[in-house]
Amino acid sequence: ALRPRAPAVNHWSADDWKMCHDVKTHDTGIGIHLVDLATQKLAEGKQIKLTFYWPDAKRWEGADFVVHIATAAKGGSKAHEQ
Repeated sequence: ALRPRAPAVNHWSADDWKMCHDVKTHDTGIGIHLVDLATQKLAEGKQIKLTFYWPDAKRWEGADFVVHIATAAKGGSKAHEQ
């Protein structure tokens, strides 16, 4: 899960931006916003690229991030940010 501190739209792709997904964050009520990405069906070793759009500021993050998919450890996450 990604945890930005302001409302955002997560713009991500698992195929080098050929098909993109936009997922809005939701407010947790404790000063952070949360977004879960539907990566469960992605194979280990795959990577996703993502960036953020900040609707309140009406601006893009201006950088792309890469997350590598790994096998989930017991009780842990299966995505590792780089």
